[in-house]
This record gives sequence, structure tokens and C-alpha cells, in this order.
Amino acid sequence: MAGGGGMRRAHVLVAALGALSLGLLIWALQLRQAGARLAADLRSARQGSRPALRPAPTTDAPGALKADNESLRRELQQATVPQVNVPTVTLSPGAQRAAALAPASTALLVLRPPAGGALPEYRLRVLGHDGSIVWEGSGLRRAPEGTITVVWPGSLARPGDYRLELFGPAPTDRRVETFLLAVRE
Repeated sequence: MAGGGGMRRAHVLVAALGALSLGLLIWALQLRQAGARLAADLRSARQGSRPALRPAPTTDAPGALKADNESLRRELQQATVPQVNVPTVTLSPGAQRAAALAPASTALLVLRPPAGGALPEYRLRVLGHDGSIVWEGSGLRRAPEGTITVVWPGSLARPGDYRLELFGPAPTDRRVETFLLAVRE
């Protein structure tokens, strides 16, 4: 009988070690994914753009992580294939009404900065309705026809009012123009 109790304890210990190993493996995978996202954000920041960061998951429940992973997989798949019938939204300086865009739709934004005093490069800052920075990037250049184009990803197209501020290059950082965009249901 004493041998049977020792065997049971050994099985329980092996099971506990297995569960602990599985938990550590899941944690390591989560750390690897977070590290990859941070590395991508760092590369993006070094190239002069500021990524729109997703909020951190509020729970570590496996179901929530799986759903978040599936959502990220769909976003990645969407970003790696050609987009067809993408709406084009032209934003003109000084417009009294915001140009409209449907939620969750990718669009090509065409910015028409003032004709005079073309600069070699611009910086764009996208502000939400509350004034918070949604995205910021530099290195924008005018096309031969004088416009600046920006692909607005569906992941940014949440309902609300946005202000797009176009700046000249550093170090002056002079605001050149402001454009209005409204994402409406």
C-alpha cells in the first residue's frame, strides 16, 4: 500500500509539472508576440511614423487571447492582399464641412495642400475628436499633380471626427494646413 501512495504522489507531481510547463510555454509565446509587435513599432518609429497602438488585452483568459489573435490574423490577412474598390476621399484646405467616410473602410485620402510654397517633405498628424494623436508620420511628398495621398486603414476608421494637420519639415514644424474628416455610420 505504501508503494501505491508514492506512485499516486508521483503522478500528481508529474501532472502539476506538466501544467506548469504548459503555462510557462503559453506565457513565453505571449512574450514573443508582444516582442514582435514592439519591434515592428520600433521599426515604424525609426522610419518617422507613429503607429496606432492597440490597447493591451484586459484579461489573460485563453478565450480572450484566442479571439484577439484571430482578430490580428484577419487584420494581417486584409493588409497583405490588394484592396479593390477603395473609396477615394478628397480633403480640401479650409473646407467648412468634413469629408465623410464609412466606418471600418479603407480609403485613399487625397490631400490638396495650398499651391504656393511647395515643400520637399511634409509631416501629418491625425487627431481624434478629443484632440488625442491617433497617428503621426513624416516623409510625405507631393505627387506631380500637387496632391499628397495617404491610405487610411479600416482599423483607424472608427466613428468620429478627425482633424488632419499637415506640417512642414523639421526643424520649423510650421503647420501648413488642416483638413477635416468625419467617419459616420
